[in-house]
Amino acid sequence: MKYIKVTGWGNNKTHIVPLKAINSFSEEDKYTTIRLDNGTVINVQESFNVIEELLNLAGATVFEELDILDKVGGDDAWDVVPYSADDNLPF
Repeated sequence: MKYIKVTGWGNNKTHIVPLKAINSFSEEDKYTTIRLDNGTVINVQESFNVIEELLNLAGATVFEELDILDKVGGDDAWDVVPYSADDNLPF
């Protein structure tokens, strides 16, 4: 199992968080919030970018909507059905 090591905001305690338990994380004014699957919320000193880098180093990949556009191309990322030359659906 892979973990990230973060520092609690306010109490400076070290937290070892398993990757598979992370549900979401968000950037607040002075800290970053990590939400776990069990409902626990951990406020940490590390910035949003540092958390993303830790996840990247641990082997996790963080995707954004722009990544979909880069992979698929065009403005409509969900329009990936290949059309024939006369614009008829392939079925």
